Amino acid sequence: METIFDHNPTEKELEALGNENLSKEELLEMWNKGDNESHDSRLMDIAKLFSMRGNDKKAEEYVSKIIDDEIRFSAEFMLMELA
Repeated sequence: METIFDHNPTEKELEALGNENLSKEELLEMWNKGDNESHDSRLMDIAKLFSMRGNDKKAEEYVSKIIDDEIRFSAEFMLMELA
């Protein structure tokens, strides 16, 4: 299960992602449910991380893997706003 932690986020990046109030263990537990929503949530956070780092191509790769159409649309919109 790939998460943002596989990409070594800084404390500042975690804060910008809105995850500063949750521990790594809490986030992993939330994402480890095995349902589509947790899968898409993980991918959304990874896409945001790459977008914040200026790697929009990589961010788009992760957005394209999102299963739920509404979440994928939301992620695509978010990338446009961050650009």
